[in-house]
Amino acid sequence: MTKIHLLTVGLIVAASLSLILPMQVWAGVTNKDELRVLVKLRDWKGETAGWQKGVLGAREVRLISRRKPRDYVAAGKRKIAGDLRRWRVVTVPSGELSSVLEELKKDKIVTEVRVEQIYREAMVPNDPYFNQQYGLLNTSQSQADINAVLAWDKTTGLASTVIAIVDGGVDLTHEDLQHKIWLNSREAQGNGKDDDGNGFVDDVAGWDFVENKPAGYANTHATHVAGIAAAEGNNGIGVAGVDWQARVMSVRVLNRYGLGREADIAAGIDYATANGAKVINLSIAGGRSQIIEEAIENAYAAGVVVVAAAGNQGGDTGLLNLAPVCSEPVGINMVLGVGAIDEDGEPASFSNFGRCVDIAAPGKRIISTVLGNRYRSMSGTSMSAPLAAGVAGLYLASHPGAGPMEVIAAIKNGGLFTGEKASLWNERYKGYLDAAKVLGVAGVETPMVSPVPTSVPGVSGGVFKLGLIRQGALETAPGNEVNYQVRVENMGMGVASGVIIKDSFDRDLRLVAEKSSGSCRVSRRDVICEMGELAGGESRQIDLVYQVDALARCRARIINRAEVYAQEQGLSRRQAVSERTETRVICK
Repeated sequence: MTKIHLLTVGLIVAASLSLILPMQVWAGVTNKDELRVLVKLRDWKGETAGWQKGVLGAREVRLISRRKPRDYVAAGKRKIAGDLRRWRVVTVPSGELSSVLEELKKDKIVTEVRVEQIYREAMVPNDPYFNQQYGLLNTSQSQADINAVLAWDKTTGLASTVIAIVDGGVDLTHEDLQHKIWLNSREAQGNGKDDDGNGFVDDVAGWDFVENKPAGYANTHATHVAGIAAAEGNNGIGVAGVDWQARVMSVRVLNRYGLGREADIAAGIDYATANGAKVINLSIAGGRSQIIEEAIENAYAAGVVVVAAAGNQGGDTGLLNLAPVCSEPVGINMVLGVGAIDEDGEPASFSNFGRCVDIAAPGKRIISTVLGNRYRSMSGTSMSAPLAAGVAGLYLASHPGAGPMEVIAAIKNGGLFTGEKASLWNERYKGYLDAAKVLGVAGVETPMVSPVPTSVPGVSGGVFKLGLIRQGALETAPGNEVNYQVRVENMGMGVASGVIIKDSFDRDLRLVAEKSSGSCRVSRRDVICEMGELAGGESRQIDLVYQVDALARCRARIINRAEVYAQEQGLSRRQAVSERTETRVICK
């Protein structure tokens, strides 16, 4: 048997042990006398490559993924930091945990070890049944829906789009989902062989990472989530999903109690990425996890849109430090975080908010598919996220080849709040999901989730609504020049006056050149440009050239932030919208 070693991570392990949930929650799924430990190895070379063959005292040692980092990245795209091949899941008898950890501490090729975290569904207890999908079409005075009906005039989706539900297992035979299930055309059913060589035997309709077998087990939560995103539409049965045509990939990572282990979640994300998913929905929440973040980073590099529920603690995600909604590097929006509102367009009391939340969508009393060809209402940010995942599917259908950066930016920019509540709402959620606006349906204006004045002094037809796109290089080398573009557009009908664009640059950057249609000045590490008025439909752009310090650290992250300020309805100047960009310094 192979011995095992570790750097000084005893404090990490001790801290993790206090997070273990009672093992009886796993009854019927795994032996209650077993625990799982996550181990990260130094690299994937030499002696490390054979490490999985055996661990003293362990019942099982398995890999998370066999895929190389370059397998995720299209030609010309940026490198990926995460290598899931370095991670191992070690199953040990609970009574022998201490002795196994002692062995791990002696192994020089182990860089991290800890007891695995448990994640749970991002939902709240069920509310009374409502026999209508107000989230798609709300006929009440609030009109708090996602404008799906107008979006469907442009597209109802494409069958080539695959939305992976990484959750508790989708009901593959539900009457409103059975014709929408993703099928692995390269795999023959029931022959006991891995026909496509992807490492999973008979994975015809997905995979069950809880029981390590082909998809088949289903629970209510995952089936409900799948129906919201992609139940068959216009078929005279049950409900309509946001994306009528997309296929649903069932990836089970949660047990029958709605709890999931982080290694299984990372493996589920990796499976969906490797097998053609274009959108991954994660209606789950738990503590931050490096292994999950690496899996998400690989998915992003492979062109997959990752959507995550904000969680239901009713708190600030930045303070709660949750995953997967906050599982992204600072400055790169890899995860579309989704909060919840109710039928009146008000923040749901249970929904988290803040830094990691990019958009809000209906999440209270949402009706969808459940087990046994039935339908019922459920509440939670778990229900909000698949609405956004469905809209991402529609966007991909109408914009073939769009990457996750473009999709996430389109969804965010299509839902900025206006009106008297705008400042509070943009701070909490940054916007309200509007499918028609995201798809650019002609004549569609701002979502009516807060009172909107019928006129602005001197302007007829409504208020202004700013959208911001900031673009720059993802990688550079010390001493190189980096080009950034900051573009702001007034997507409303009113006039935005006193528009100011401010670009805050990192200490490792020096401004070389600036070009804009406004008047710009440099104040310490800020480029401030006064752009004047911006009428409805107009846009302004500033082009900036920075030089990276020749002494910048290799692999350093250079974070820049652009902000736009404007005057609205005689109010004092306020921040309207902001966007951050990250550039990594790579030394060759």
